[in-house]
Amino acid sequence: MTKIEMLTPSMKEKTEKMLHFLDAEKIQYKVLETLRTDAVQRAYFAQGREPLAVVNIKRRSAGLGPITDIDNARKITWTLESKHIAGKAIDIVPIIDGKIPWNINSKEIADLYLRIGKIGEACGLSWGGRWTPIDKFGIGKDAPHFEEA
Repeated sequence: MTKIEMLTPSMKEKTEKMLHFLDAEKIQYKVLETLRTDAVQRAYFAQGREPLAVVNIKRRSAGLGPITDIDNARKITWTLESKHIAGKAIDIVPIIDGKIPWNINSKEIADLYLRIGKIGEACGLSWGGRWTPIDKFGIGKDAPHFEEA
């Protein structure tokens, strides 16, 4: 879900403050996800760990669309106990030329994620871009993720 209203009151307040600053800085972004159900988290966790048929059964039961073998080669979460389940996390990505830059493969993209990360941190959020492993641009493994510190 992408509804900010689904977040806990304190997370909602910090997120709204962050989005206000992103708008003020004229940074284009997209909120990807806020609250997750247990079923969605289990489906995400299965990706990259279980056979495609099993993953797609879990995705279907969670109300998600199917993925391909290529998608299933990539893990997208590392825990079953995400703060998304409690409404204490949000995923936000920048938009460049109308597209989400999933791969941080240039200084321009890294700098944009870093700007967004610093704004989130200034609003009292913990930023996944600080988590290891850190890439060659100094950005951690979960740059879109923000959660209550």
